[in-house]
Amino acid sequence: FNWNGFNFSSSVSQSITFNSINNCDSTVSLNLTVLPTYSVLIDSTICPSQLPFVWNGLTFNSTETQTLNFTAINGCDSSLIMSVQVLANPEIITVTGGGTYCEGDQVQPVLVEVTGVSPYNLLYELNGVGFNVTSSISPISIGTAPGSYSIIQISDDNCVLNSNLGTASIIVNPLPNSPQLSGDTTYCLNYFPDTLVAVGNLNAQFYWYDEPNLLNSIETGMFFYPDNIFGETTYYVVQEENGCISAPSAVVITFENCDIVIPSAFTPDNDLVNDTWILAGIDAIFPKNIVTIYNRFGNLLFQSNSGQYENNPWNGTYNNEPMPVGSYYFIIEFNDGVKNGISGTVTIIK
Repeated sequence: FNWNGFNFSSSVSQSITFNSINNCDSTVSLNLTVLPTYSVLIDSTICPSQLPFVWNGLTFNSTETQTLNFTAINGCDSSLIMSVQVLANPEIITVTGGGTYCEGDQVQPVLVEVTGVSPYNLLYELNGVGFNVTSSISPISIGTAPGSYSIIQISDDNCVLNSNLGTASIIVNPLPNSPQLSGDTTYCLNYFPDTLVAVGNLNAQFYWYDEPNLLNSIETGMFFYPDNIFGETTYYVVQEENGCISAPSAVVITFENCDIVIPSAFTPDNDLVNDTWILAGIDAIFPKNIVTIYNRFGNLLFQSNSGQYENNPWNGTYNNEPMPVGSYYFIIEFNDGVKNGISGTVTIIK
């Protein structure tokens, strides 16, 4: 401030002595007061959800500094400086885990990986029911319970983010029951065994094994045709549904050498004892058997129908005439593809 050749930069009192017009000594004094100006810095932190941020007519759309000039009450020019910092929202990076499991499996938890400033608070729904979990670390585990998970809010020490932030699901399928099988069965080695049938769920797949560790399947499907293997063989079957495998069911199939007793003689004398040449069990063991009888001259005396010998055994006659005491030749053809036919003699005794 300049006054009569004096420069002032602050409040001050200054006097000047001079000769007035009447040639008298005179004094002029200046009392200068410098009023203050105002310059105020205001810092503000906000979250992205608060944008655009409006303050005293100033609009902020990002992190920035703006100045508001005004005249103070003392008439001096002043300013307000607003510095706005926009903090980052917390973010969900990934939602992992969950999946489809079978009853008894170890279920992997649903994990939510987040970024931000801990601690975090996560709001989620499980099958429509709300839950929250607080954690100071990431990833955040939100459980292993079966159902549908939906992440609806994440907040950190600064900001809150609301949205459909991610989903996951955990499905635990029950184990199917063991298939139903027929009981253990014993067959003659030459016999064609019955087909094994596994009974289970409608949409299940069946796997057959011949060893208890169930390492290599030997057949798939409901039906299995056992091989003619001498001795006992245990077969195992499981059913699979929705990727889950049942405990096995087992059945023992036994093949043994079966033979018939061939009597060397019989007594067709109508006393109801040994009146026919009995070949017990031949039709059951060898269902395609044919038995023929010849006299010593090679003449055919008797021939059975295939597999029907026990229904009409030889009674020692030819054309309804009794044959005399003596030895007769027989041939038995088993026709099973395994056992060779046999021949020999049978004696009529009276």
